[in-house]
Amino acid sequence: MSAEPMQQRQQQFVIPLRTWLAHPSVPQLPQLMSLPPMPQLPSFPSLSVQKLGEKLRRRRRHKAARGGAAGDNTAAIEAMVSDSASSDETWELKVERDGVRVWRRSVEGSAYDVIRGNGILRAPPAVVLALLKRGDPETIREYNPMYDEGHDLQQLDGSTKVSYGSVRSIFPFKPRDTVTRVALRALPNLGGHVMLLEAVDHPAMPERQGFVRAKIVGGMHLVQPVVGRPMLTNYTFTQQVNVGGLIPAWLMNTLIAQDAVVFVQRLGKSAQVRSKGSR
Repeated sequence: MSAEPMQQRQQQFVIPLRTWLAHPSVPQLPQLMSLPPMPQLPSFPSLSVQKLGEKLRRRRRHKAARGGAAGDNTAAIEAMVSDSASSDETWELKVERDGVRVWRRSVEGSAYDVIRGNGILRAPPAVVLALLKRGDPETIREYNPMYDEGHDLQQLDGSTKVSYGSVRSIFPFKPRDTVTRVALRALPNLGGHVMLLEAVDHPAMPERQGFVRAKIVGGMHLVQPVVGRPMLTNYTFTQQVNVGGLIPAWLMNTLIAQDAVVFVQRLGKSAQVRSKGSR
């Protein structure tokens, strides 16, 4: 993977915190083909799907893939991604609409579920990945209309940084902000790239007055090719977020899952427009 630095002002929220409002009308993605089985990932020789589902091993993989220098361990990252994109029975399918599927998975010891969404986007993987890396507010708002402002706090290496971002307030709730470690990694054995997200603390951005600090407990954007269809992308995201404040976890679990379909559709539409413009 190229060591080219990632763009400034990376998006912080995987899903916009507008889910308690009625959804606006959103152009729907035309469905070119049936969605492939979820996911299109090979099995590891020493780790079956059943073993990947074991809680202890899952916890260790996620810790290794996200933490510090171990985050550069390709095997640990691919094991975590494979588990996050697996057909493990712990994933409960909640929504299937307009070519997008959304699952929820409970997490032991946490009130916040992991939400997973998947869809086929009508754009090449390189276009989708470039879109996710762009940090200008105008682009981000195409698929996250509640995004307000943000900037990078520290560049850790060519493909890892710590970034700040905020979303606008919706009465009567205070605006939310995040400080997030963003790590872009290639997946040589699985195919494609993954952008890993995890909340961190940073001395350059303590909690701000007037904001509620939300925490992305863990999340990813998984961008993979569709075999034999170079103009399509198999896109998967996961998100576990503690939005903080007075919003109950059970409500956010439900609303974020519902809003996931709209998010994938917006991202797909934006990527498709850019793909046509580059031809």
